[in-house]
Amino acid sequence: MRVVEITPLPSAPEGVLGVIFLAGKIVPVLDLRARFGLPARSMRITDHFAIVRTPRRLLALLVDAPAEVTASAPPEITPADPTLSLAPSLRGFVHLAGGIVLIHDLERFLSTGDESALDAALAAAPQ
Repeated sequence: MRVVEITPLPSAPEGVLGVIFLAGKIVPVLDLRARFGLPARSMRITDHFAIVRTPRRLLALLVDAPAEVTASAPPEITPADPTLSLAPSLRGFVHLAGGIVLIHDLERFLSTGDESALDAALAAAPQ
């Protein structure tokens, strides 16, 4: 979805920009640039949110621009070498006709400490 205004969330862990309201639900927004160690930049009107569900919560991932969303049979994932440490959430790679796609484990985007800090920040936020 296209970006909307993000409401700041005091005491949120690093990489959490704030929250958006989606269909009556409070949804934390993660900054993928911060998660991947890329330089920060201001949000642009052309940016998008990828809305994802983890076993624990609904999240909005701030992305520069979605390249493509496709539905297909589950691809063969080549597991990531754990010694590479490109990102703690990197699960593996998929080879597609257009190139290589990195597959991330959304449950590992936030550490246990980050999850707890986010829970506390959300609980303290005015409803």
